[in-house]
Amino acid sequence: MAESKIEWTERTWNPVTGCSKVSQGCKHCYAEVMHKRLTAMGVKKYSDPFSKVVCHYESLMNPLKVKTPSIFFVNSMSDLFHEDVPAEFIAYVFNTMAAFPLVCRKKDCEHDDPNCFMGESETNHTYQILTKRPERALKFFTEEIYEVTNRWPGSYPLCVALGDDWPLPNVWIGVSVEDQKAADERIPMLLQIPAAIRFISAEPLLGPIELNKYDKELGINWLTGLDENYPEEGINMKLDWVIAGGESGKNKNVRPMHPDWARGLRDQCKAAGVPFFFKQWGEFKPIPLPCASVFFVEAQYHFMRDGKKKAGALLDGVEYKEFPRSKQ
Repeated sequence: MAESKIEWTERTWNPVTGCSKVSQGCKHCYAEVMHKRLTAMGVKKYSDPFSKVVCHYESLMNPLKVKTPSIFFVNSMSDLFHEDVPAEFIAYVFNTMAAFPLVCRKKDCEHDDPNCFMGESETNHTYQILTKRPERALKFFTEEIYEVTNRWPGSYPLCVALGDDWPLPNVWIGVSVEDQKAADERIPMLLQIPAAIRFISAEPLLGPIELNKYDKELGINWLTGLDENYPEEGINMKLDWVIAGGESGKNKNVRPMHPDWARGLRDQCKAAGVPFFFKQWGEFKPIPLPCASVFFVEAQYHFMRDGKKKAGALLDGVEYKEFPRSKQ
């Protein structure tokens, strides 16, 4: 667990390590590169191959070591909802997210221990979970979570997470969507998952994505949460935050991001009132080419591989670092 350089979070917490690739967004996985680096450094936690998913029970309570309220990116080096992660372990992770800190505040309570689990709870940390496997996440919340509870009747795991505050007000859940295909597959499942904040990370952004669309099966617009047939019904389930960014890394085949793809997401979010966070251009900085004809409408670009730092994070000269309003 460490402070993070990822712009949209503050710390990383990795109770799970190792993963496997499921789509084009995984092609140049930064976690795989980092895993190899940590292995070479002799870090015991990363001694297994990246392809092996390992649950680290000794890391489950690490957030309790951080005394100041922090934003944690959960499993930056894996996917909490990977098929090789047991449901019981996912339950333990959620229990940790729900349980910090638990302090008994009842005046007539006989439990003098400040860590008493019998009293009211107050959560100071915020947790961000990002997955490429929303089908497993949805299964966990609709099936596995109850199977786990039935196997452990009256036991501590999940007793907090299944309380009156479900969904947990301090847990944000998002999906990675690199293109329209991934968005169409993953966002409808995300919107069915109970979460205080639902978000997407369009990084690496590999193509244009239409988010301001009406989902006929769910009966809502992804960005507004409105049913176009009954707009007076108000907000239902929706996307609360959109992150976008280009691909970074030292791989020679790193893919550039066209500015119009990022602009499209920005403009859709602005129209719907959804916070937009532009993380980076990635390795390539787009350089506009002069148009040879006044009748040539679509801008052309040359992509200069300048490195993530030099490419920066300005979109049309503006920095977009918007966050969703916390629901805690």
